Amino acid sequence: MSTHSFQELKDIIRQRLDLIEKGRDKFDLQNEDHPEDQTGRIVVTYEGKTYVTFLYMVTNIRKPNGKVTVRGSFTIKYQAYPEWYQRYLEKGTKDVVHISEFFEGHSADNNRHSLSYFLDYYLPVGKAEEKNKIADAFNDYGLKEDDITFDTIRKCYLVSIDLKKALDPEKTDSEEGQNKAPQDYSLYKYTSLSAFLSMLNNKTFRMNSIISMNDIYESEWMEHLLYGTSEITDEQLKLTYVENKNVLITSFAGKGDDASMWRLYGKKGNGVCLCFSCPSDKITKIIYASENDEQFKALHKKVGLLKGDGINVRFVGTDKMRYFIKSSSFSIENEYRYLYDAREEQLNVADYDGLLSTYKDFPIHPKDGTIEGLPFKLEGVYIGHNIPNYTTNISLLVS
Repeated sequence: MSTHSFQELKDIIRQRLDLIEKGRDKFDLQNEDHPEDQTGRIVVTYEGKTYVTFLYMVTNIRKPNGKVTVRGSFTIKYQAYPEWYQRYLEKGTKDVVHISEFFEGHSADNNRHSLSYFLDYYLPVGKAEEKNKIADAFNDYGLKEDDITFDTIRKCYLVSIDLKKALDPEKTDSEEGQNKAPQDYSLYKYTSLSAFLSMLNNKTFRMNSIISMNDIYESEWMEHLLYGTSEITDEQLKLTYVENKNVLITSFAGKGDDASMWRLYGKKGNGVCLCFSCPSDKITKIIYASENDEQFKALHKKVGLLKGDGINVRFVGTDKMRYFIKSSSFSIENEYRYLYDAREEQLNVADYDGLLSTYKDFPIHPKDGTIEGLPFKLEGVYIGHNIPNYTTNISLLVS
């Protein structure tokens, strides 16, 4: 069995880093060489945080008297928080791999593998033959090899196709044939009387975190349709909440003063329906899809066949687009959505009957209904016919 030096290990890891296609500039390599005791340390960082550490150590030391001393090592890991939150804070694995002069290694769980195994696990890179297979699979979508990038952090190929057109070709074609100048949509939001009173008293419009939506698994519907992902685990769900708590959302209906929407969201008439205008290019219409939709099934089949060959693919744009795909069972809502990426210091936390949510209040200008920092405008309100003490309350609300 041949032996290798610390310098060789450093060269191999650096060569691997140079093969990274996505975010190469976010990776860096730091090293310490201790030739006197034949050890070394290589730290691969990602966005300035430790990602994985390779500890090199000559395990068989031949002394001048001809005797050989064998030495080993083990890792002790300390975590101040639960593992899912620790990963969020560190933005990396912080794993340690021990590599011997024979380029054999083991990690904290003491599983022993070759150096190439650990490189493929922590720093995987794309392969030409796999890109060829992906390009062939999506040839009917006009995909070229230049549209395929390997993501080392996520350990998958990112495929760039016109996903909106692939999922809703007829609508996209009709849009392309029209004048693309933005139009103003009339959109509606049904809410409770108490929420409306809060708006009146504070002269603000509130957007809540996307993680406080009614259905916590709603944003996973697209994942299910495209990738066939199994049900999200509790640990993954917690990470999703932490990572998305600053993404705010507001939803609108395409129907005003509608009986079904009053029933579902307007407290059965014991609430209000707010009327807004919004430029069409600033708002996103929900795509409603079922497991029987041919467009999703076609993409899902291709993803599954590639996965069977050990090739994982994801479509560019799905991380945001997944918030605009819902089950067709909700199609009655005719929903539109607007997302707002807030900074941490802009947010407060509210308690909605035991459900905590981050939120931001945006000032409403009473004279013209414009909302500071948002592209839509409040233009009117329908007051539900079932509000209590109707005669008295409607007079005060109108006033």
